[in-house]
Parts: sequence; C-alpha cells; structure tokens
Amino acid sequence: MTAKLSVHLVVVLLVFAALIGSMFVQPVPASAANDWYVATAANGGNDANSGDAAHPWEHINYAIGEAAAGDTIHIGLGTFVEQVVITKPLTLLGTAVAPSPGGTFIEAPAVGDRTNYTAGVGLIYDYVILAHDTTNVTVSTLTAYAVAPRKAGADYYATVVFDNVIGSSGFDAGCVSGAFNNNIADIDIAVLGGSNVTVQNSSIVDFITSGVESSASVVNIVNNEINGEEPSSSCVYIETATSGLVDANAISTVAEAVRIQDGQNIIISNNEIRGTSAFDGVQCGGTGPIAIRGNEIYGFELGIAETGITTGGSIDNNEIYNCLFGISLTITSSVWISVTNNLIYDNDTGLFLRCPLEAVSSNIFYHNTIGIRAENDLAAHCNALVGNTTAGLVLLADGAFNVTNNYWGANSGPNVDGAGPGTGDLIDTNGHTVLDFDPWAAMNLTVTPATIVADGVSLSTLDLDCTRNSNYEIMGCNIPDGLQINFATTAGTLTSLFALTSGGHAVTTLRSSTTAGVATVSSVFQVLPTLTISTAMVTFTTAPIPPPMQQGINAGPGSHGASLTSITSPSALNPPNLQVTSATISSSSITAGSTVTVSADVANTGGASGAAVVKVYLNSEVAGSQGVKVDGGSTTPVIFTLTPSQPGEYSVRVNNVQAGVLNVTGGNNNDILFAIAFAAFIVILAVLLIVYMRRRRMAV
Repeated sequence: MTAKLSVHLVVVLLVFAALIGSMFVQPVPASAANDWYVATAANGGNDANSGDAAHPWEHINYAIGEAAAGDTIHIGLGTFVEQVVITKPLTLLGTAVAPSPGGTFIEAPAVGDRTNYTAGVGLIYDYVILAHDTTNVTVSTLTAYAVAPRKAGADYYATVVFDNVIGSSGFDAGCVSGAFNNNIADIDIAVLGGSNVTVQNSSIVDFITSGVESSASVVNIVNNEINGEEPSSSCVYIETATSGLVDANAISTVAEAVRIQDGQNIIISNNEIRGTSAFDGVQCGGTGPIAIRGNEIYGFELGIAETGITTGGSIDNNEIYNCLFGISLTITSSVWISVTNNLIYDNDTGLFLRCPLEAVSSNIFYHNTIGIRAENDLAAHCNALVGNTTAGLVLLADGAFNVTNNYWGANSGPNVDGAGPGTGDLIDTNGHTVLDFDPWAAMNLTVTPATIVADGVSLSTLDLDCTRNSNYEIMGCNIPDGLQINFATTAGTLTSLFALTSGGHAVTTLRSSTTAGVATVSSVFQVLPTLTISTAMVTFTTAPIPPPMQQGINAGPGSHGASLTSITSPSALNPPNLQVTSATISSSSITAGSTVTVSADVANTGGASGAAVVKVYLNSEVAGSQGVKVDGGSTTPVIFTLTPSQPGEYSVRVNNVQAGVLNVTGGNNNDILFAIAFAAFIVILAVLLIVYMRRRRMAV
C-alpha cells in the first residue's frame, strides 16, 4: 500500500471515529431556551444589565425585545407600568407571594402613553397586555389591571388581548382582573381571531362587559373564579368558536353567567354558576352541538336556556334550583336535544318546552311549583315527578304527549285533572287530551329473605325496586340515580337508615331482633318524608327456617292486580354497574418511541359480577383496549402501556375519565446517525479498496 493511500485510510478512520463518538455525546439544541429576569428599579432592575437573575432588566418590553423565541421571562415583585406587547413565542412568569395581595403587578400607563391595537376582526382595543400573530405564549402568576380612561378611538378597553395566538396556554395561574379595585376595563380577557387559548386558574373580576370574551377558533376556560358585578355583563361570552370548554369554574354574577352566541362543539361542565338576577345562567344559541353537564346552577330567571341550536346537544347530570325556569328550550323541530339525569328542584317551573322534545328521561323534578310545562310534543320517560306543588305536568297547547313509565310520587299513578287514577302529582291537561301516561313507574319494596332467625345477627335485604311499571313490566330505563330514600322499621335494626337510588334500586339491610315477631319496614322520599312509597314485612322466628321456596312480592298500590311468585336474587335486583372512577398517567412528557403507563380503576357499584371493555384514548383516537371483569362492590385496576411514535401534545383519557396531558417530543436520532455514518464508512472503504487494487495491478 502506498504512503498516500495509507494517509487516506487513516483520515477515513479518524472521521468514522469522530462520527461514532458524537453519537454518545448529548447534543445541544441549536436554539436552547433561556431564562431572563426583570425587576423594578428599586429591586436592582436596569436595562443596561445583562438580564440574568443577579443582574435583571427593568422593563418587561425591553426583556421581550432581547429574548429569543421559546425563552422565559421571570418578572419580580412590584408594579410595572407598561403596555406589554408579545409577538413571539414566550413565557412571562410573575412572582407569587402569599398571603395575597402581593406579587407581580402590571399596570396600564397613563392614557397618553398608551397605543390602541386594531385586531384582525376589525375592532380597536385599548389594552394592558397584548399578544398577537404568534404561537405558544404563556402569561402566568401575575395581576394585570387597567387605568382610566379608555383611550380615544378604541371600541373596547381589555386587560388582556390574545389575537391570532395559536397553541398558547393563556393565563394558567394567578389573579387576572380588569381593574384591580374598580370597574375600568370593558373586558378582562379577549381571545380573538384564529387563537387557540386556555384561560385557567385565574381570578377574573371587576369587568364592565365580559370576564372572558372570545371570537376565536378554540377557547378553553378552566378552573377560574369569575365574578360579575355589573348588571349588563357576561362572565363568559363566546361569540364564535369551533371548539370550546368551560369547565370547573366558580362563576358568581348579578347578570348573565355564560353566553354562547354561535358555538360549535362546546362543553360546559362541572361549574358552580350562582346568580342573583333576572338573567340566564347558561344561554346557548348558534350551530352546536353543545353539551351542558355536571353543573350546579341556581338563582337565575333561566337556569339553562337554549334557543336556535341547529345541530343538537345534551343537558345531563346538572343540579338546577331556585330559578324561575330551571331549563327553557326553544329550538327547531328537527334538532335532537336530550335532557337526562338532571336534579331539578325548588324552581317555579322545572322544564319549560316551547318546542318538540323526544328525549326527557331519568330526571328528578321535585318541589317545583310546576315540574314540566309543555307547549309542544313531548316524550318523557323514567322521570321522577314528586312533590311539585301545583302540578307535575301542565299542557299548554295541542300536541302528542307520551309520558309513560314516569313516577308521579305514588304507586297509584298521577292525578289527571283531579280525576285520578292515582294520588300522585297532578297532570293539568287544560283540555289537551292527546295524552298517554299509562303505565306509570312504580316503586315496590321487597325483602329477601322474608323470614329470619330472631338472634340479633341474621340479616334481610330490603330493596326498593324502581325498574318496573304499574303493569309490573321491566321499563327498559331506570328512575334516576341519586334519589335519597329513607327507611324505617318497627322492629330490628337497619344497618343504614337511607340509601340513594342506583341502577333502579335503593338497598339497605335489616338485622333481626332477639324477640320473635313481625317487623314492618317502610320507605319514604327524603324530600317528602310524609309520603310512604312502599312497605313490606319481615318475620323474626325462633323456629327452624325451612329451605327457601317461592315467595310473593308486594306490588303495592297501582300494580293493576299483578303479582310475582318467582324468587328474585339480590344480585338480579342490583345488577352490575361498571365505571372507570379514576385514571392517571405515569409521566407528562416522553420522547417519541418511549413508553408511558396509563393506569385506571374500574369500579362495580352493582351487586353482581360484570364485565366491560375499557379503552384508552390519545386525543380522540383509541390507543388500546382491555376487557375487565369486576365483582360486585369491588374495584379492579387496569394498566395500559403506550408507545406514541409521533411528537405532539395528547389528551389522554380512559373511557370518559381524563388521565392527563402527554407531551411527546422528538425521539433520539442516534440510531439514524449511526446507520448513516456506518453506511458512509463502508462506501468510502470500498472506494479506497478499489483504488488500491487498481494501482497494485498497474504497478505489476
């Protein structure tokens, strides 16, 4: 081999060694995020400083100008008088101090030192903090407030404006208010244009028009305290949105709480919404669909009002009370709206229908003046209308009214126009006679076994069965869960004096006395303690008890003479009910190709063993599923191992229970680098060998 060729080979080997070595050194990103610091002049801030923690800058806007995309600016204690403008991906992080007040404050400068901003929607805003035409902006742990007056030429004065900010996390902590101690700002937080913004963990108070106002693509308003004190304001006003979430907020107002003017795919869930006004708690219109679930709403003229929805929605699992109308619906005849599993009480009218409605089921209407007012066709089944003082149902116009399999507060059925057949809540037809109410739901108390030993130990199961109608037919739907049933006995001891209806049953246990005799057990509604639902008898005996034979079931009044002689086991009366009760994720951030564990608990609140399929979702896509079997009254863990291959931010849930948010970053490229380097080495080595062989032949 020639000396020249040897040198070539040495160089190749050194290059290859360098490539291999580089794969074991952690790469430094080309643009690593930096942390910068801002402090008041009194705390050492000076824009001539270097901007590190020991030498902070003085002005927030100066720091924004010096920072690179993705950097974090830490803002110290005190008040900063600036109009803050953000046009790059940044995090502004204030300093929290407990107890409040304290921390970081951003105050608008005097009106002559402020400029207006013309938003993409054409409106002009005076502001304190503005982020526009950028991505990934986070503003956290600070208080911002306006200073009067609104600048001339502005349509609105907003404490915060996010315009066309994509992928931002908005206000995720701290106290954000339009005017710290006075009403100056029209809007506390305005979300505009194509923005995708989350407003969370904030205190939003003292606004004139809106606490959070959005005409953006996506807005999520989560876990805030929002307090409206002006009579013409809206705490949350979504003018337009293609997607949105209003969840877990505490909203208190003297005016309108939540208004959706034209929203698509909006979820309003798990909020406490309290009013003292003649306004609406939740007012929805526009395209839809809109889901309103799990809220506590009270103190409004209209607790929930839906008008003009064109693609439907649902109202479920809400508690609505102390309103003029608990729910008021005015929609087109072709739209499907379901009203299910709501607790509606102490209103003038629980549900007011100005439109056809075919899906009113498993709701509780009690102690309203009127349970349901209907001006149009109605299909309502498996509801409990109990103790409504004037009427359970009032018909206000001609229509088709199918209200079979509802419980009217008595096993004998409703009292229709004062003429029976039962003694339950009144149905006032007002002469509109197209009404079908028979059969109705009945609640019958059964005991298993009916005879037990008088030893102070033996037990009998008491089951208030709410699954059958007055013809003793299975209804196919249940009287609502969550009705509190109180039990009493003339002898023996009840292990629990009350139970909540669940899966169509309310169950407790009677322990025998030590004296032979007969115990009369009874059941009543907690809200109507003077109204006995059903009774049964249990015999305490000192004689030997023969093997169980067929026993009768007391069908109670309204059974239409029906009887049942077969034995029904307690597990059959309390069927399996499997639900995911909790879900967690082992890590909130991984690299693509790595694994993460999602754990969930599946509980069976029923009395019998059951099985279900449990699915884990990344965003809306199913990422895995398992079948699980759970014994009655037990909980079983389920574990999924996921390996996401694509970077991105994923919402992780198991069935309908949220586990968390998973951030998947780009994976390790060492394997790719190694393959490229090795292939390059082989190619170069092959070329050199060919050259060497040719020269050797020429030398010969």
